[in-house]
Amino acid sequence: MFGTRTFAAAVFAFSAGAAGALAQTPPGPPAPAASPAASPAPSPSPSAAPTPTPHVWQLAAFSDIGFTSVAGTDAVRFVDGAPSRVFDGGNGPFFDSNGGRLIAGPNNFNNVPNVQNVNLQLTVNPAGRFGGKIETSLGTDADFLASNGQPRSSTNLTQAYLQYAAGPATVIAGKFAGLAGYEVAEAPGNVNFSRDYLYAAVMSTVSGARVSFVANPKVTLIAGANNGWDDWKFAGKKKTLEGSLALTPSPGYSVNLTTYNGSDFLVSGNSAAGTPPIYTNRMLYDGILTIHATGALTLVANVDNATQLGSPLAGLSSQHWAGIAGYAIYQFTPKYGLALRKETFRDAQGFRTGAGVPLRIQTSTATLNYTPTSNFILRLEYRLDASDGDNFAFRHTGGDPAALLTGRPNQSSIGVEGVVKVP
Repeated sequence: MFGTRTFAAAVFAFSAGAAGALAQTPPGPPAPAASPAASPAPSPSPSAAPTPTPHVWQLAAFSDIGFTSVAGTDAVRFVDGAPSRVFDGGNGPFFDSNGGRLIAGPNNFNNVPNVQNVNLQLTVNPAGRFGGKIETSLGTDADFLASNGQPRSSTNLTQAYLQYAAGPATVIAGKFAGLAGYEVAEAPGNVNFSRDYLYAAVMSTVSGARVSFVANPKVTLIAGANNGWDDWKFAGKKKTLEGSLALTPSPGYSVNLTTYNGSDFLVSGNSAAGTPPIYTNRMLYDGILTIHATGALTLVANVDNATQLGSPLAGLSSQHWAGIAGYAIYQFTPKYGLALRKETFRDAQGFRTGAGVPLRIQTSTATLNYTPTSNFILRLEYRLDASDGDNFAFRHTGGDPAALLTGRPNQSSIGVEGVVKVP
């Protein structure tokens, strides 16, 4: 099944100043005194405006309402029942961290409007030494964002962490967004309505500790340790280590390199049957290149490569998934923009998607963005997913909901999304 990843970007500003000297001239004869009527008294110089004090408490929120219509099906799923899209078509089913107890059933949101996320964020003392953040999500996205060990009830504590900053170093501890991937959980931070498969190929959130160090305006280093991919609680396996390098050689382009390495679930197990889970090492390598070609055109490439080692004792082979996504984002005017996305994703054993069979998917997406004000985004999107086999669910056999789903090699959709954000 798919697992929730967010990425944090760095923006650097440069400034320079100059000083000048006043030239001195030799004194001349005294000028005649002017009468008060001929020379009014000068007005006093205005005093400099005081620097505003940063707010200790900062509130932010957004609401994301979407409508997706996937042609020719009533279930946005692979033929084995696993969701074939992230967020905008369906989710679940979800099991407990040991795989045996069903904690939320599958949901489909095809051809019906739905409130995907009502997101609330509270940031405490962001400019101070001590601070923190709490973020909650309510809606159909919440169950996907929930980490292993959190309930699936259309509400989710998406982030909750404490922060300590000292000079160029910042430490956070708690639950927070993952570093890998170009796309993020929060809708306002993306350029397309739907998420790509690479978003589901990495983790959404992790729970642990992270240290960020700004070496200079062009280099940022990040390292951390956590409980594993989307794991809320420590499950008794080895910790997962993370590392990231963000480079901004010039304002025109940036490079982000991220890796995760640690023990994770190869087999979830079955708590009802008393079958224990099997943990093996999981490795992810993620790279993002961003090029600001012009003031209106931005190009992005995101590459992911992941491996879950097998278990010789259990007779299980290694699992592998990888992909690349390219973006061309053009802003025609301050209000109108177009985001094109092309993606290739390969799940060699159907492990990460949950499709159950090897598959290779090509995705083409075009999203028109309309932003009449800074607080509102309207998106209209067309998307086509094409697989190398009949992997996407079509109609139920004979129209019987209890019958098996037949497959087809592609699925197309149109989507409409409205995002309202504050501030």
